[in-house]
Amino acid sequence: MLENFSNGVATSRDLLYTGRGFSVMAAGEYAFVHDGLNVDMVVRHRRGQVKARITGTASAPALQVDVAGALREVETRGLERDLRNLLKR
Repeated sequence: MLENFSNGVATSRDLLYTGRGFSVMAAGEYAFVHDGLNVDMVVRHRRGQVKARITGTASAPALQVDVAGALREVETRGLERDLRNLLKR
């Protein structure tokens, strides 16, 4: 949802997009004057979630994915699965 529009900058803290099997929550701003993006987002899907940041411009966006966070999540799920399997024995 657009929360604020001031001095050519649109700001939102709770933008939500959902699709089949995933959702994207975003917070940030878009500056119309210089086409600038500064958005943090969390993509949730069936296997977990990934955090990312989009900067740059709408015509040339730069995507930075939190790879370390995504790897931690994968490692944690694998560790949890292994521990459950061990406890079943």
